[in-house]
Amino acid sequence: MDRYLTQGARSIPRLVAFDPEGNACFGWGPAPAELRAARATWVAEGVAGAEISRRKLDWYVARGGEQVDTELANRIMARICSAAVV
Repeated sequence: MDRYLTQGARSIPRLVAFDPEGNACFGWGPAPAELRAARATWVAEGVAGAEISRRKLDWYVARGGEQVDTELANRIMARICSAAVV
């Protein structure tokens, strides 16, 4: 677990997929890339923590599920396709 922390913290879960030998195939998380970029902008602008939390929730309600699905599907397909190439 300590190999897959988010900025050194255990506060936000990540998905890590392993092959049968225990090698990490890919990881995802702690949030979609678009939301991570937006959060970085809000932090740089000095937006208060409570407001950032509200904005993140609003973001997820507006488009989060679709972004998560798309990013995970792309990671999974990239792994399946690379494994299929011999």
